Amino acid sequence: MPTVKVKVSGFLVACRICESGDGPLCLPNRVSPGANKKVSILVNKSASIMKYLLLALFRCSAWLSLAAFLNPLASAAGGAVHPDLDAYFEAEVKGIEKRTHHVMHPESAAKWEDQKPELKRQLAEMLGLDPMPSRTPLEPVVTGRIEREDYVVENLHFQSMPGLYVTGNLYLPKQIDEAVPAILYVCGHAPVKENGVSYGNKTAYQHHGIWFARHGFVCLTIDTIQLGEIEGIHHGTYRENRWWWNSRGYTSAGVETWNGIRALDYLQTRPEVDGERMGMTGRSGGGVYSWWVGALDDRVKAVVPVAGITDLRNYVIDGAVEGHCDCMFMVNRYRWDYPLIASLIAPRALLIANSDKDSIFPLDGVVRTHRQVRDVYGLLGAEDRLGLLITEGPHRDTQDLQVPSFRWFQRWLKESDELIGRAAIKEIAPIELKVFEKIPPDEIITTVDEVFVPMAKARELPKSISEWDRFIEQLRAALRFEVFMGWPQEEPTGEFVPGFTFWKTSGNPSGRLLFQVDDAGKGFYQASDHQRNQIRRRYMLIGQTLDSMRVFEMKRFMEQLSGNDDITLAADGDMAVNLLYAAFMMDVPRSLNHGFRLQLSGLPETLKEAPDYLNIMKVTRLDECLAAVSRRFDVVVEDCPGAVTDYASRLNVHLGSNVCRLTIK
Repeated sequence: MPTVKVKVSGFLVACRICESGDGPLCLPNRVSPGANKKVSILVNKSASIMKYLLLALFRCSAWLSLAAFLNPLASAAGGAVHPDLDAYFEAEVKGIEKRTHHVMHPESAAKWEDQKPELKRQLAEMLGLDPMPSRTPLEPVVTGRIEREDYVVENLHFQSMPGLYVTGNLYLPKQIDEAVPAILYVCGHAPVKENGVSYGNKTAYQHHGIWFARHGFVCLTIDTIQLGEIEGIHHGTYRENRWWWNSRGYTSAGVETWNGIRALDYLQTRPEVDGERMGMTGRSGGGVYSWWVGALDDRVKAVVPVAGITDLRNYVIDGAVEGHCDCMFMVNRYRWDYPLIASLIAPRALLIANSDKDSIFPLDGVVRTHRQVRDVYGLLGAEDRLGLLITEGPHRDTQDLQVPSFRWFQRWLKESDELIGRAAIKEIAPIELKVFEKIPPDEIITTVDEVFVPMAKARELPKSISEWDRFIEQLRAALRFEVFMGWPQEEPTGEFVPGFTFWKTSGNPSGRLLFQVDDAGKGFYQASDHQRNQIRRRYMLIGQTLDSMRVFEMKRFMEQLSGNDDITLAADGDMAVNLLYAAFMMDVPRSLNHGFRLQLSGLPETLKEAPDYLNIMKVTRLDECLAAVSRRFDVVVEDCPGAVTDYASRLNVHLGSNVCRLTIK
């Protein structure tokens, strides 16, 4: 059995070419470091196919930009994943940086203002807020009151949507003669618990609310959904394996943003508050929520995000993503770099605050972000409304960061240059600031990820075959634009070789060749769950997922095989879903699909249990996609739940037995 060794992109690849059809033909990985299951491709043992495969192996160096044998065991602190994987992410980040720079540098201020509404809409969509949820009654309730010599605190809750309780402390000056400016303070990840009972992270930041109330502001400090009195989840993809958050288009950042917007609604109901003079601040997680809300809601007239943002290069290339939960990130469908978010606050007053030794918001990325945002403020003639505050220290709530922030709000909300003569200090026992004695039984914080972003609903059966065919083309276009937007915008021409794990041949009684994808490099599977998750999250941050890129590679490979007779593609489990979407997204005429047959086993019941693709659960359902694919190909399914084949079966009854060429075993 001959063995050929070829060096491709720095990797030594061993390929055994077996005339009997029982040995491996290995192709290195391009963008997909690992497969959960396996995929098989059965083709007739024709010289043309074998020639293609052999030529493709030698021509693939232009495409194999990632690791064949992924080893993500290097230290994440330095950002190193694997030299070739780093190179791939570097190229992707550079492309996003270039596009973002172009958007942030229009020809005129008028053009910036023209594009701003659509940019805000895109950001809202990536947070799961397009369309915005209904502004249902807040149902505010004050459950307690604390009086001190020069300020008052009200413990309260409201509902940003029914059952989505927001707990907070409202700090007020003791004496208010007329409506005063208000600050919304949003909290970072500072758990405060005693005997298993959470008092909420709002209690950890009480000193900010106290300071503002003593200096003539109303300040509402609210809990987050993870570390509040009702404890939900921020770390869905980080450690909970809720990769379906990506598929649903859900991020906990969206809930925090919505809670912030509704908190502004509440502040405007208070007679003590001047609703035209509202500011927002917070640190760490609260810093990034200040960015989100400040970008989307023009009622915020002054913003001070403290240690809350850096750029995509820091997150993806330098590994800062590993220090952050999902509440820090939008579902980056439109492939933005983070300075674009900050620029949407312009021309309102913005102070970017950070310390110089913050390991999860590195200084270089903060400075790069400020530099680009400064260009937008300059374009709008508002340079005086943008500030950059860098202090010495780590990722910590320091007085050096607090004092300039307080002065910023005095300047822009009170037109005051008064010196700060009193420090912000904690004075109240956390238990005194607790809102609930018992958790409301109708709360949805613990299940908000299941309801916050609407899913695609089951569609009615089409009235005709032509209507069904039109829907299929509309669905393909929607998937390309809304789900697979991270694919290359201009697909390459010429022969393409997927870098998709390892292909190997094995015997078959019919004499046909069996090509199947085996597991990828051992390093990926030997890595810890945390390391593998962080690799997958890097894809998410650049507007892709690991499996969406597998689909792309398989699609391109199948397009090269189109026109050949008697080709069977077989897959199991997760890889069966990838194969299904690769076939559905093939860009070849239907007349060239006649030689393909799909064998899919172990399909899940819904997309929630399937590989993750950004936003797909907002666009479609697995059952209708299976039916659509079986309109284009002969499909055999086995060991699959009835729910996933029911739509196709009903279509055949409704429109005729040949509408879906689906065989169920």
